[in-house]
Amino acid sequence: MPTPTAALAKRALAQFATPERKTGAARFFKTGKGEYGEGDVFIGVTVPESRLVAKEFRALPLAEVDTLITSRIHEERLTGLFILVAQFERATDEAQRKKRFQLYRKRMAFVNNWDLVDLSRGQHAAHDAPLRHRAAHASAAGEVDGHGERSVGAASRIGSRRRQRAYEPFAPCL
Repeated sequence: MPTPTAALAKRALAQFATPERKTGAARFFKTGKGEYGEGDVFIGVTVPESRLVAKEFRALPLAEVDTLITSRIHEERLTGLFILVAQFERATDEAQRKKRFQLYRKRMAFVNNWDLVDLSRGQHAAHDAPLRHRAAHASAAGEVDGHGERSVGAASRIGSRRRQRAYEPFAPCL
């Protein structure tokens, strides 16, 4: 495979796209005027297909992952987030994890729909406990602008509690 790029990942996603699923996704995610997902653009790719592409492009350079996350196409953002989460989980040192976490925080405005929040929240939100608590506190106080930051703040609290219960022996490490 040639050097992975965001453009190649986008082409791989486009091969799975169908007009029927595009229409269904737009309706399901309520993208009409005044609706929850107003303005979100879909191409008609399923989550499992997005995961397949993410797996194929898991070695994508961080700048290229950023290109996917900032795309106007919902499935491209989702795939970028899948890649980012996988890279975060596989990082061998703290500096690599921190770079991925910082990109996630920087691009939180693009994590703007419930599925993007749900599928990307736990791994990154757990990375920086003080930051997670600040985001959650700001969210509860209504101080955070942007749907993504509010949602990720709330979801990180939920994910944090689940991890603590699931990994009780590792609680000091969390």
